[in-house]
Order: sequence, then structure tokens, then C-alpha cells
Amino acid sequence: MSIDMNWAEVSSVASNIREQTEVVVSRLNAGLEDVGSTAAETTGLHTSAALMSCQDAWARELGDLVRRTMIAADKLDDSAMSTEQAETENTLAAQALQGLL
Repeated sequence: MSIDMNWAEVSSVASNIREQTEVVVSRLNAGLEDVGSTAAETTGLHTSAALMSCQDAWARELGDLVRRTMIAADKLDDSAMSTEQAETENTLAAQALQGLL
């Protein structure tokens, strides 16, 4: 059984994941800032504290999701680099053997 991997494509996917995650983080931060502004405008009301609590909870949850997404992108890149290195080593070994035969 063999497994073929297009390591350049896998690395490209990892890069795209990182780029898209940065866009998402920017949008999330903007949304969370809006919640914070609304909470500040309603200081003294029960809704203000509830909004801040929700903002904190969502920030933690979404921050964890972003962190896990970036870890997945890093693991894809690690896999692509390992495959590229193995292919290079195998190619060099095959060339050396051809020289001996």
C-alpha cells in the first residue's frame, strides 16, 4: 500500500488556513468590541454585566477555536515538510544506488 501526498499543496492549504484565520480573528475582534461598546453605554444596567460576561465567554471560546485551528495548520505544514524531506532523501538515495549499479 502506498500513500501519495502532494506536499506543496498541503503546505499551501496550511497557509490558506492561517490567512483565513487571521481574517476571522479581525472580524471576531470587531464584533466583540461592538459588544464591549454597548456594555459600556449601558453601565449600571443588569444588561451591561450580562453583555460583558457573554463577551468574555465568547472571547475565550473563540480564542480557543482559533488556537486549535492554527495548531492544525502547523501540523499540516509539519507533515508536508516531513514528506518533502523524505522524498528528497529517497531521490538522493536512489540516485546514489544508480551510480553503484
